Amino acid sequence: MRNSKFLKTILATSLMAASISVAVAGDMYGSINYAALKGDTGGFGNVKPSVVFGSLGYMVNKNFSVEGRLGGGASDDTVTVLTVPVTVKINHYYGIYLKGIAPLNDTFSVYGLVGGSGAKATASGGGISVSDSNTSGSYGVGMSAAVGKNAQVTLEWARLFKDMDGVSVGVSFKF
Repeated sequence: MRNSKFLKTILATSLMAASISVAVAGDMYGSINYAALKGDTGGFGNVKPSVVFGSLGYMVNKNFSVEGRLGGGASDDTVTVLTVPVTVKINHYYGIYLKGIAPLNDTFSVYGLVGGSGAKATASGGGISVSDSNTSGSYGVGMSAAVGKNAQVTLEWARLFKDMDGVSVGVSFKF
C-alpha cells in the first residue's frame, strides 16, 4: 500500500480549514460509530472486518462541517489463501473529511463527504504475520436523523480505499 500525494494535500487543506473554522462561530460535535467493512483480497475472496471509531467535528454552518475520525478494529475476518486460513485485522483507522450537508427538514439530512483515510491492517496465518499501512483519498454519502435537540443517528456508506468500502451506523452529540 502506498502513500498518496493527493491524500496529503487533502489532509493539509482539511487541517487548515479546521483551524480557520475554530475561529468562527459554529458547533462542535462528537460521535461513536460501528462500521462493517468489505475489502477485496486480490483473488482470494472478500474480507469483512469491522471497526469502531469516534469522530470530532466542527459545524461551520448548517451546510458544511470538517470532521476527524479515529478508531480501531472491532472484529477480524478470515479468508483462505492457498488452503491456509489467514486472519485479517484492522489495527487502527483514521480520517479527515470535508462534509457537505443538505437538511431535508428539521429532522432529516443527507450529506456527502470527501477527504482522506488511513489504516493499518495485519494478516496472519500459517505461522506468518504481515502488517501493512495504507492512505487514500476517500468519499461517501450518508443520512442523519435528529433524536432530540442535540443528538443524531447516522447511516453512511464510504469508499475508504481503492479496494475497501464500509457501511457505518452511529450516534452523534453536539457539545
